[in-house]
Amino acid sequence: YRVDEFLFGYQAAPAEDGKSAAMESILKQAAERGNKVQFVVVYLAPGDYHRFHSPAIHRGHFRRHIAGYLSPVKPSYVNKHRDVFKNNERVNIFGEWRDSDFFFTSFVGALNVGSVVLDFDDEVVTNRSLPRAPYYEDKAYAADLQSPLGCYEGNSSCSGGVSFAKGEMTGRFEMGSTIVLIYEVPRDATTCVGEGDKVTLGQHLVSAQ
Repeated sequence: YRVDEFLFGYQAAPAEDGKSAAMESILKQAAERGNKVQFVVVYLAPGDYHRFHSPAIHRGHFRRHIAGYLSPVKPSYVNKHRDVFKNNERVNIFGEWRDSDFFFTSFVGALNVGSVVLDFDDEVVTNRSLPRAPYYEDKAYAADLQSPLGCYEGNSSCSGGVSFAKGEMTGRFEMGSTIVLIYEVPRDATTCVGEGDKVTLGQHLVSAQ
């Protein structure tokens, strides 16, 4: 599936090459700053710690809560059912870190884990039996922001927002689930963990100057 389906809950308008204009804008701006965009998927098994903490000093500009299914997110299931993250209920936080670099966090619901609780946003109510069309609810944390991409399209100053300290507890799943990070880093940044590695609170995922 396309990345914009995961980010926004629908396919954004395509550019001339057929790719998402929204993602092309994010990638182009990252390239102009000499950076790249990469991702990390953190799976929380039922026996793991279910609270989540800010992975870095960053700021949240916009929240989109997307209603959806609650399919299993166990890696063995996801490998055979590729649309799970696109289709599952999730709470997406668009923001920035470092020098206005793109930083995105998604808290993905899963089988028996419909409840996602955010300490910084008590308006989020997940796992509703009858979600309202168009099946997503938005909230701007930054002043005068009208869309998730406002800060990255140059349409807003993105003043204000929610600030997070590194390691700050920001919420919890009511059982295990998955967190997806998509972020902009320098081209020479290295990822400090590999597929299947266990991570602990405070462990570095990325080394970037």
